[in-house]
Amino acid sequence: MNFNNSSDTSLSSQLNRNLLSFLSFLHSPFPAGPLRGASVNCSRNLTSMTKYYYVYIIASKPRGVLYIGVTNDLASRVWEHKKSLVKSFASRYFVDKLVYFEQFTDPYNAITGEKSLKRWKREWKLKLIEEFNPAWKDLYEDLF
Repeated sequence: MNFNNSSDTSLSSQLNRNLLSFLSFLHSPFPAGPLRGASVNCSRNLTSMTKYYYVYIIASKPRGVLYIGVTNDLASRVWEHKKSLVKSFASRYFVDKLVYFEQFTDPYNAITGEKSLKRWKREWKLKLIEEFNPAWKDLYEDLF
């Protein structure tokens, strides 16, 4: 398509507006919790090419066994934990309920956040989860 003609440009602009309108319709925000007080925008932005990374905590039950991980595809990773597709600590201890996550745009910050969170005392982790998700609800069901 040649965009030198003003009618072509107008048509292209209208198509872009329609596409953005449709993508906005599909847009579904989901909650995020501030890991150590950081401000996080946790909306999936379908019109952007930004890649997101997640630090997450899954649990076996409220105040039960915890697993902390980092991923660039939260839905797939939690699904793998739920289906025990990877034989690991999480599958051995039936840790499959997503109780906390935080979104990052920089992979270095996500990995650093995961490592930092893993060094926290258990009570600090429980407090973080309970501030973010007091009922210890499995967030996976609401998000995906």
